[in-house]
Amino acid sequence: MRDGFGEVIEKLRRSTVQVKAGRHSGGSGVVWSPDGQIVTNAHVVEGAATAEVELWDGGRFAARIGKKDRRRDLALLEVDVSGLTAAASGDSNALRVGELVIAVGNPMGFIGAASTGVVHRVEYRSWVVSRLRLAPGNSGGPLANARGEVVGINTMIAGGLAFAIPSKSVAQFLRTPLDDSGLGVVVRPMQAGLLVLEVIRTRPPIAPRCCRAIFWWARSGSDSSLSRTSAARFTLAEGAFSNFNSAAARARTSAR
Repeated sequence: MRDGFGEVIEKLRRSTVQVKAGRHSGGSGVVWSPDGQIVTNAHVVEGAATAEVELWDGGRFAARIGKKDRRRDLALLEVDVSGLTAAASGDSNALRVGELVIAVGNPMGFIGAASTGVVHRVEYRSWVVSRLRLAPGNSGGPLANARGEVVGINTMIAGGLAFAIPSKSVAQFLRTPLDDSGLGVVVRPMQAGLLVLEVIRTRPPIAPRCCRAIFWWARSGSDSSLSRTSAARFTLAEGAFSNFNSAAARARTSAR
């Protein structure tokens, strides 16, 4: 049993890469196909036009950012390499509370580190939540079941729990054409909720009748060691942007 579990983790390590982009210290990624498709978090490559990936055996390759979805916090990287060790994709909808899960990544500079935990709850359209230890550098790495099938992409820690994007959402991201227009909302977590600090246009033009909004938030403290883009979404009616931006300005002034 011990040897079998070690083999599962070793296979996961071989399909996990280290991602470096721009000034960011780096994160992790998952080889999704042998022909060079790698999935990571959008915030890992935020602000970068290209990235570099390092494989488990030390091989380094330049990567293109094929597409990015800030709402889901997912990005697709592409490298001109074939024969990569791809991860096996699992069904996140089949997870059950209490089930064993494994996270692999590159936290704090430790390459291919693994940790285990159990599923705390499953929010099928948004999150796989686990009692699992993660740290900066785990972002974009795989969350797998006991068979080594990837059921999520690790994204953040909040309230002592690990949050991962379900594999079903990853599959949808990969097969759906990307429409990245919308609004970005910078908020600050507070005890009573979220304080809106700023509203940002993410890409013109804004949709004529309504527009999606993205919450950008970063928490600090012992219960939240990873900064990330959340998947919270809502719609703003046409013409509400100026009123919402004015409210944001008042919130910034009162917060100073």
